[in-house]
Amino acid sequence: MSNPNIISTSDGSKQLITFNKTQQKIVRQNVRSEDEYLSHIGSIIQRDFFPDLAELKGEAPADEIVEGSETPPGPPTQNPQRDATAVRLDTYLANNTTEDNASFIEIIEESERKREAKLAKFFPSRSFDSSLSVS
Repeated sequence: MSNPNIISTSDGSKQLITFNKTQQKIVRQNVRSEDEYLSHIGSIIQRDFFPDLAELKGEAPADEIVEGSETPPGPPTQNPQRDATAVRLDTYLANNTTEDNASFIEIIEESERKREAKLAKFFPSRSFDSSLSVS
């Protein structure tokens, strides 16, 4: 079953296109696998809410400067468009979703279209998508 709301971009990634009725705008979300989505959320939460966790585990923090290095540190090179975890948690959650969530949204929107087509005869003043025929 093909979903017209999920599109493939030129770089091979998938995006979910939906319409937010509350905000009256089109929302684009990157569709990610469950493992990738959860690992990104985990690293963002660790970075933002538990920054000392790496030290407690005995790992060196990624942004710590090694003493004795000859090269002075430059400006950060992280690009939020390339590194999905370089943003805040709320921004990541707003711009990304999982494959399961995208499939669920597809099912809900399809059932809503069928319900509207079924009830169209009771609400003639509203314009429903008449291309769907419900039996």
